[in-house]
Amino acid sequence: MGARRLVFGTRMPDASARHILIAGPGRSGTTLLVELLDALGLETGAERLKYSEESRAGFEAELLGPEVPRVVKSPALSWRLRSLIETGRFDPARVECLLVPLRRLDAVAASRVKTTIEQGDLNADGGMVGRGQPGRQPALLAELIYGLFETAALYELPVVTLEYPRFATDVDYAYRRLRPLLDGCSPEAFERAWQSAIDPALISNGLPRAPRNAGLRVAFMRTKANTARRLRGLRRGLTGGR
Repeated sequence: MGARRLVFGTRMPDASARHILIAGPGRSGTTLLVELLDALGLETGAERLKYSEESRAGFEAELLGPEVPRVVKSPALSWRLRSLIETGRFDPARVECLLVPLRRLDAVAASRVKTTIEQGDLNADGGMVGRGQPGRQPALLAELIYGLFETAALYELPVVTLEYPRFATDVDYAYRRLRPLLDGCSPEAFERAWQSAIDPALISNGLPRAPRNAGLRVAFMRTKANTARRLRGLRRGLTGGR
């Protein structure tokens, strides 16, 4: 990523600041969207956020943290946002916009399953959601997305949707969709930022395939993780918790 316009120091959270929230099913260009908004000069905090080269995922921020940028990317908000609002921990008036990149559900599900298996980690960034089998991923993702839009409707949150990979391959489309957030940015300036942020070689236009025997492989990973957890418990018991 290029040079940042803003550098953050430690500060108390601003209870009046408004935020652009990036949520949705994930594996739909959300990380790329952070990079694009960063190139456009929006405050993303990306320089201090975790990023995985292996899964090309990251830049996720904590909405309730001490250093909250204007742009907050967190697919977990798809299921957490309503609870945060209902419990009074977050004021819906602070949502400047809810940005939701969308992609074919079967593509999102296959990408998440593939990431989980390739990294051998049930908690991999950009991996499977929930504890269901790989075949349940499309249904789980659809439920999460519906819940997010229901929250937006209930609390009258402004929403902008973008289709992936179109916003990464069609600069005019991307500009039209993001223009309300760009404070008068010209089409020419937007195109320069878009070209600097997007590597065409990394854009997936096809339908990713989940690895063969994905269900068995995920089941094996869970068995292995459970066995390791039990062994750690036995060791702690034998050593008196030392």
